[in-house]
Amino acid sequence: MPTYRVTGPDGGTYEVNAPEGATEQDAIAYVQGQQTKKVSMPAPGATSLKGSSAGGVFMGLRDAVDAGAQLLRRAVPDSVGNAVDSFGNYLADAGLPVARSTGVSGVDSIVKGANKEYEDSRKLAGRDGIDLARIGGNIANPINRIVPMGAASTAGVAGRAALQGAVSGLATPVLNTDSFGTNKAAQVGLGAATGAAGGYVADKAIKGASRVLDKAKAAARSPELSRLDADALLQRAAQDQGADLSAIPESILSSAREQVGRALRRNETIDPRAVLRAAEGRAVLGDEAALTLGQATRDPMLYAREANLRGVDGAGNALTGRFAAQNQALINALNSRGASAAPGEMAAGQRLVGALQNYDEGLNANIRNLYGQAEALNGGSIPLDHRGFADTALGSLDKAMKTGFLPSEIRNIVNGVSKGEIPLNISTSEQIKSTIAAAMRKAQRAGDGNEAYALGLVRDALENTQPMQRAAEFGGSQVVPAGAALPPSSIGAETQAAFNAARAAARERFSRLESVPAYAAAADDMAPDKFFQKHVLGATARDFNSMMSLIPDQANVVRTQMLDFLKNKAIGGASDEVGKFSQSAYNKAIKQIGDTKLLAMFEPAEVAALKSVGRVASYIQAPPAGAAVNNSNTASAVMNLIGQMSGRIGSLPGVNLARNSVQQFMNERAVGNALSGQIPTQAAEAGVDALRPRLLPYAGGGGLLGAYMGQ
Repeated sequence: MPTYRVTGPDGGTYEVNAPEGATEQDAIAYVQGQQTKKVSMPAPGATSLKGSSAGGVFMGLRDAVDAGAQLLRRAVPDSVGNAVDSFGNYLADAGLPVARSTGVSGVDSIVKGANKEYEDSRKLAGRDGIDLARIGGNIANPINRIVPMGAASTAGVAGRAALQGAVSGLATPVLNTDSFGTNKAAQVGLGAATGAAGGYVADKAIKGASRVLDKAKAAARSPELSRLDADALLQRAAQDQGADLSAIPESILSSAREQVGRALRRNETIDPRAVLRAAEGRAVLGDEAALTLGQATRDPMLYAREANLRGVDGAGNALTGRFAAQNQALINALNSRGASAAPGEMAAGQRLVGALQNYDEGLNANIRNLYGQAEALNGGSIPLDHRGFADTALGSLDKAMKTGFLPSEIRNIVNGVSKGEIPLNISTSEQIKSTIAAAMRKAQRAGDGNEAYALGLVRDALENTQPMQRAAEFGGSQVVPAGAALPPSSIGAETQAAFNAARAAARERFSRLESVPAYAAAADDMAPDKFFQKHVLGATARDFNSMMSLIPDQANVVRTQMLDFLKNKAIGGASDEVGKFSQSAYNKAIKQIGDTKLLAMFEPAEVAALKSVGRVASYIQAPPAGAAVNNSNTASAVMNLIGQMSGRIGSLPGVNLARNSVQQFMNERAVGNALSGQIPTQAAEAGVDALRPRLLPYAGGGGLLGAYMGQ
């Protein structure tokens, strides 16, 4: 028997078993005697495409629009809503894809119709169960991620997720519109509750995953890799602070590497700059006077607390002792490098002057020896061309218009030589040169450039004067024309070469006297104390290097005396027992000397060590920015006053409590931590911070579950 589908009086569609050829009316009549089954037909617009995963994502994105339309239509006055409805209906009548709507019920009908069409489409597409595609569209909708989840604590994340869940409840359409207000409130409340729960669980899960990840990273990090990373961090810290790792003994530096590497292996954070300061402090001060915690970390609060506690009776004594030991250790750091062995500026200057004079005497002895060889080859003294010298000297002065600047004593010598009154030979020429040199140094000291230039012209003329040509001896069969002059005869090639060598040596000596101010000052017998001040402390790097190139064996004298100079600058000339090391005065002196001159006196490692002394002194004495150091010691005085209370006042419980609290704080916390100097470490949060930005934006998605529960 065939089956017919007929529409019943109630509007439903039924399947009816009726005889072959029966009409619809026959089938309806036959319904009474047959088993019937109501069939739910798909909505008119339902299609398998709309029920696909893409359709689900679209519906998830649309939900917020539908929910907003429901809320907005109920919120605006009817006059506004009716006007909007009329305009929308006009567009629909014009053929545009706009749904017709009238009043709140019209909006609700559109929302419910759209959801009915989607659910029927899902059935056509064969999709059932949890609608993950629609949930994905909801999560992708910006309205469901509008609240940021970047809170620092789990409670903060849960609170923000609860707020996001409430927003998601507002953004979810209501399908049971008979009790719209109640259902919407349920959506908001349930959304907030499930959102908070989801945020809490998500944050805990993220932290747990981060810990596992961090432990895995720490386990995978080998000790060798940790040491390499630690060394790189210390190198960077040294660059930031202008430190030189070569100034730190390897035993101390390796300990610092291990400290940083251990923190890395444990996934802890540590300040490598503080570790480096502590290591540098140990290298300069030793273990007994090492930097305190506040000095090493440069933490303003710790530094100020240590400084203010130093004058407190009792516990403050340990800090006072540490600071005194540090002061003495800074002085000893210079003494151990040679400052204590310094001879003093007078003695040092005398040694340098004496060494330069010995050097000069060696040059003079060589010059005398070379001239002596020339005279020996000549068979006697070698006379020089006195007229040629005088003519050249006076001609050069006239040409340069410097005749009037020539000192009278030198002018008299030139005139005497010209007239033959003063013999000019090798011996007298050297005497004249010495006289001219002394006059030139006097002119230079007086700053008289014209006089010095005039003297230089005379000296050049004398140095270029050639030996006199002596007349040849005639006899035997030699013949000369009657009345002809006797021909000149050379002094001989060998003698001329010896003379030229002696004259070159003399010229080289005068050149060095001019180019090395310290040499000229020593030759002029300058006072030793003034010599050290001017030609060591006050010399340019170039002049200092020029001096030391002549007397390299005196380098240790210069080094030790320079160390003593730095120490005296640091302690203001006081004795080691009472002197207070000043980091500002010391560092100023180091800067005044300059790297170029320091490197001329010391090896690079020694220069690095001297600068390290200045940095460590700064860590001790220069307060970090923001450190409220009470230099007047009023804070210490107040603490001492509390500690000294006695009698009736001291018997009061409140006073005793305050006194004991201060003493306990000083003894157990501040002083102990300060003297330990142990750089603290903290558990790293890098792994959590790396995961949160990726997962937390969706933590509030748990509110969508509550929102759907309230539909």
